[in-house]
Amino acid sequence: MSKIELLKSISDGANDSYFCRFNGKPAFVKYYLKNPLNTTVNFLKKVDSKIHEHFRDNVGPLSYRSQDMFHSHTDKEVFTYQLWEKEGILVPEIFEYDEEHIVLNLLNGDSVGSITKREFNLGILEQTIDMFDKTRKLGREKNDTVYFHSDPHLDNFMYLDDADCVIPIDSSLKVRSDMKIGRIDALINLYFAYNLLDRVSSYSSCEIKSVFDSYKSTLKSSDVKFLQKNSKPNRIYDIYSVLREEVAYRVRKRDKIDTCRIYGKQRSEELSDLLN
Repeated sequence: MSKIELLKSISDGANDSYFCRFNGKPAFVKYYLKNPLNTTVNFLKKVDSKIHEHFRDNVGPLSYRSQDMFHSHTDKEVFTYQLWEKEGILVPEIFEYDEEHIVLNLLNGDSVGSITKREFNLGILEQTIDMFDKTRKLGREKNDTVYFHSDPHLDNFMYLDDADCVIPIDSSLKVRSDMKIGRIDALINLYFAYNLLDRVSSYSSCEIKSVFDSYKSTLKSSDVKFLQKNSKPNRIYDIYSVLREEVAYRVRKRDKIDTCRIYGKQRSEELSDLLN
């Protein structure tokens, strides 16, 4: 019988994650709906899912996400890893999973988000952009949303020291079944663009331009038009996000994510200018 020994909580992200030992091996475990240590978090996840269901057509770049986005994600994440691996994309080894949790091998590397906070590394950012573009192309070519990276912020890409490459991780969020694949793709790309800009916003204007020149080289003209048209502040999304982050701060004791900064008026204008 397998044994999970929890070692250290990871506060980032919507799910509850821990560094752990799995049958004595260094590993990483993520609990989707039921946290064995915090029943309050479990209740709030259900509430957040209902709120998202009510406002999902008005939550801007997140409107592609399914209303049951915190329920039984394992099938989505595992299936996506399996499809990516068949296409030659390096993925974490899965030790164990069921509908409530997944255990993965502990990768020797760091998230691109963490690296970006410490230093400007254009090579790693270009690898990240290329990997994100590859997952988009696979989804469109296969006409299958499971290939998409459904939560593509920079903390969900890892740079592996040994392999000197960037890989996608944590594509567990389900996407809507009542939305056409082209719009899902466009909204996922909008989400990525906003989060990419937010993470590099502290760099010099020349460095930001170099990152977005690389990003623009992967885009079709229709991508650019959609991004420029839809990179507008969304008041309903702002209210939803502020409330959600307040709950996360008070209950999960993690830092708030300033979503008004990420998706606000100033950032939307900056994104539009960079895409011109």
